[in-house]
Amino acid sequence: RQRLEAERWRRDDLTLRLLAEAVGPARNDWRWLVGAARDRRFGRPLVYPVLGATYARGPWSLRLAAPDSELVYRRSAAQTLTARVYPAGHSWHVVSDELADDFDYRVRAWRSDLTWSVGLPGKLILDLAGGYEFARRHRLTDDAGLRLSARSEEHTAELQSRRTGAG
Repeated sequence: RQRLEAERWRRDDLTLRLLAEAVGPARNDWRWLVGAARDRRFGRPLVYPVLGATYARGPWSLRLAAPDSELVYRRSAAQTLTARVYPAGHSWHVVSDELADDFDYRVRAWRSDLTWSVGLPGKLILDLAGGYEFARRHRLTDDAGLRLSARSEEHTAELQSRRTGAG
């Protein structure tokens, strides 16, 4: 049996995500963007550059950027359809009761998802999302540096709601 170590706080219990972007002036509906981000989406805490461009015309907007891109169709003020592709990694420290050993568990993957957002009364938004993770790689490393790596493919589906604004 393996469990996440819950007895004490560790660095992997908290996730800090930072993103700073500058967007240039519009030119023929295109804007450049440049920035920096810090998170674990590549499987470990990392600061990385964000570079790309955005395009917006009518109900369509497109973000072509590294490392994440998206296409948005705004059907109305209350309905939006969004397709995204982005890195989806993370890392944890795992304690194995069976093996009496600790491991660092790291996942690197890419994720694509499609989200339909619908505005509801009371400033609620219902998001219906489905996604696919691909190029997923798992790696366990014990204290002696021994590594075990594996690949797998997973499908995920989500149903979530969120509230925007106050009152």
